[in-house]
Amino acid sequence: MWWPAIGGLAVGAIGIFAPRTLGVGYDNIEGMVAGKILGQAVIWLCFWKFVSWSISLGSGTPGGTLAPLFTIGGGGGVALGELFARTFRNSESIPEFALSSAWPRCSPEPTPARAMSSR
Repeated sequence: MWWPAIGGLAVGAIGIFAPRTLGVGYDNIEGMVAGKILGQAVIWLCFWKFVSWSISLGSGTPGGTLAPLFTIGGGGGVALGELFARTFRNSESIPEFALSSAWPRCSPEPTPARAMSSR
């Protein structure tokens, strides 16, 4: 009976220190796609959004799951993209690397990676 109130207080406390975690988060997603939220800001946003979302779900407080997952996943993608851009600064093979890791799972044709994963 008290779990939603305790969860709301915890999420509110997180919102005091990380106000971008409150609300739906479409402005965060738009900022990440536009390149306005980068670097450590993205990492901290994802971390605190995940913590507050987990507390909200664990306390039984009704709330969305899709938009927070878009925020967390989008932030993870931005952070990973920045890591690749810094690691492979002079390389032109980043798109090929990303596609090569995803393609074997998506391909309907049998490939060596799909053959190993289907066992």
